[in-house]
Amino acid sequence: MATCYPTTRRPDFLILWQASALLLLASFIHTSQGFVLVPQRPAAAPRALRPQYAIRVSRVTNPAEAEGISEFFVSSFWDTPITKPRQREQLKSEVYRDLTARYICGAGKSGASSPAGSRMGAARGKSALLVAKEGGKVVGCGGLETRVIREGLVTKYEVVKRGDPPGTCLGPVLANLAVDRTLRRKGVGKKILMECERVVKGWGFQEVWLVVDEKNKPARALYEKNGYELMARDPRGMKVVPTEWQLKEMPVTNLCMRKDLRKGKGGGGAGLGEFFAGLLGGQR
Repeated sequence: MATCYPTTRRPDFLILWQASALLLLASFIHTSQGFVLVPQRPAAAPRALRPQYAIRVSRVTNPAEAEGISEFFVSSFWDTPITKPRQREQLKSEVYRDLTARYICGAGKSGASSPAGSRMGAARGKSALLVAKEGGKVVGCGGLETRVIREGLVTKYEVVKRGDPPGTCLGPVLANLAVDRTLRRKGVGKKILMECERVVKGWGFQEVWLVVDEKNKPARALYEKNGYELMARDPRGMKVVPTEWQLKEMPVTNLCMRKDLRKGKGGGGAGLGEFFAGLLGGQR
């Protein structure tokens, strides 16, 4: 015969009643005049959300498409109150020539003297221009080139075929990365970086190099978050700044960063890293 034991479990309705009572008591605070009901904060109005489109990153092969990218690039870097219309047009023209020559129509046709171009010299190797679009609108871009670092040079780079000449190391360099101001910190920059790294692996490399202005903290944060590590500093860099009368080149300290794609992070290894450090005077 089964033995029945008394249970101490409370009925479900009693548990619900006690929980409701606790919630009600939590709505009151004790003051010198007794318990006072605490007014509940009204619910915040729902935020207006920006319509979301799939952001796609693709490779640019048509020079005509570079016109829109050039305009976007100028707006991203030189959209200041003192930038005059004629300066914007000059910058747009320079950027267009630089992007098409370096990344679309064949590397090596862009001079390092271009005020909007890279300060890393001419290139003749592999190259690619990537664009990020949201609903057909340009919201980001980035360029890739393979370059060579030679001992004894300062900021002069020359791309050669892999293995030529002795004493040099060939590596991919990321430059001209820009993201729409309204979409920063929303993953657009990361998407561009991921596509750049995919392209680089397709070229047979396992690392990516880049140069960034030391004072560009948002860009540095993006690179560091995605595994790029500081390898060297170059205090002899230059950048273009609009002034009241003309465009001027101003000195800037650049940071050379690297990501090891085999480890998913920067740093490590010799070879190109040692050349880069020696190139910039061994400043770490």
